[in-house]
Amino acid sequence: MIADNEFIISNYKGILWYVKADGTKPLLLDTRANGKMANDISYNSKTKTLYVPSFRTNQIIAYQVK
Repeated sequence: MIADNEFIISNYKGILWYVKADGTKPLLLDTRANGKMANDISYNSKTKTLYVPSFRTNQIIAYQVK
């Protein structure tokens, strides 16, 4: 949950969407081409940082959410 009725959701294949309160869901990130599959994402509301673990690369990628 990012804000009231707003979320970031992921697909294990590497796709992230921002689900807005009005129900629209613009694409935020698509890493399928480079093989960075998304695992269970985590969000730190204090720092506004989204953490995206990757299956194949053994990395955790951090994104600043604005």
